[in-house]
Amino acid sequence: MSVSSGLGGYKSILGGRLGITKDNRLVVGGQVVGVEGQMGAGVPYFCDPANGDNNLSGKTPGTAVASLVTALGLTTAAQNDVVVLIGDGATTGTARLTATLDWAKNAVHLIGVGAGVLENKRTRISHAAAAVTNLSPMITVSAAGCLFADFNAFQGTGESAKDEELMEVTGSRNYFVNVGLQGIAAAAGAARAGSNDLLITGGGENTWRNCLIGIETIQRSAANAVVRVRSLAQRNRFESCEFVMAASATSPIFVDVDEQNALNGSSLIFKDCFFRNLINITSAADPAVVCTYNSANVNGTIYFINCVMNATKWAAAGAEVQIGSTSAATIDGFDSGGTGNAADA
Repeated sequence: MSVSSGLGGYKSILGGRLGITKDNRLVVGGQVVGVEGQMGAGVPYFCDPANGDNNLSGKTPGTAVASLVTALGLTTAAQNDVVVLIGDGATTGTARLTATLDWAKNAVHLIGVGAGVLENKRTRISHAAAAVTNLSPMITVSAAGCLFADFNAFQGTGESAKDEELMEVTGSRNYFVNVGLQGIAAAAGAARAGSNDLLITGGGENTWRNCLIGIETIQRSAANAVVRVRSLAQRNRFESCEFVMAASATSPIFVDVDEQNALNGSSLIFKDCFFRNLINITSAADPAVVCTYNSANVNGTIYFINCVMNATKWAAAGAEVQIGSTSAATIDGFDSGGTGNAADA
C-alpha cells in the first residue's frame, strides 16, 4: 500500500507499522528513522540471523548483523532506535540466544519483518538449537517505553531441573503488538508449577494487543501459568489476545495473580480475549479456573471484559475478579461469563 504524508509517498508494510521510502529509508510510526530522519526519530539497525555478519555495521539490510545481542548493543537508549529482525520464513532465520537477553534500553524498539501470522511466526527468537538447559527467563524486558511487534519467542529445551520461563517484564509503559510468546514447549517444563510463558514482576502500564501467549502442542500437568503477575504490577492490560494451553489436569492456570499486593492498588485488564484450552484430545482436562488471586489482599481488581474461556469457571467467588460481557451464554463449551463478580460455580 502506498501512503502520502509529510514525508512524501512511501510504501507501507506490516499493517502500517513500517514503511519504505523511494530512497529505501525506513519509516516507523510515520517518521523516517536514521541519520537523515527527523531529530530524535532514531536509527534502525538490522539483524538477519540467517545471512548477517556481526562484523558489519547493521545499518542497512545488506549490512545486517547476525546476532540480536549485537544489534541491541549498537543502539542508543532514549532516542527511539529500532532493531529490525529479519526472518527467512523458516526456523533457519531464528535469532538464537545462549544467555538471557535483557532488553534494558529505554525507547529502543524491536520489530520483526516476515509473515505476520498470529501463531508460530518464523521471525522468531529462541535458545540454541541443541540447548538442554532452560534460560529462566529467556528474555527480560527491564526497559520502559519500548515497542515490540511482529515476532515470536519460543523456549522448549526439555530440562527437568529448572522452570521454563520465557519472558519477564519488569519495565513499564511498553507496547507489545502481534507478538507470540510460547515458553512451556517441553514436557519437563510443563510438569513444573513454577513455569510460565509471561511473568510480570513490578512492571506497570504495559499493553499487549493482538498477541498469542502460550502453546497447545505440549500438555500441562502442573499448576504453572500462561501469565503470572507479581510484585506491585500496576495497570497492565491485554486487548484482543489469545492465551493458549493444553491441560491434562485441572491445575494449570491461565492467569496467576496469587500474591499479596500483586496489583498495588490498581487494575489488571483483559478485554476481548480468548482463553483457549485444547480439548477433545487424549488426556485432555479443563482447568479449574481461568484466574487465581490472593483473596487476603491482592490489592486491586482483575477485569475480564467481553472474553471467552475454556475452563470450569473464571475464578473463586470474590469482588476481586469482575466479569463484564454483553452475553452470559455458553457456546460450544466457551463461557462468556455474564456480568458482575466472579461466581464460585
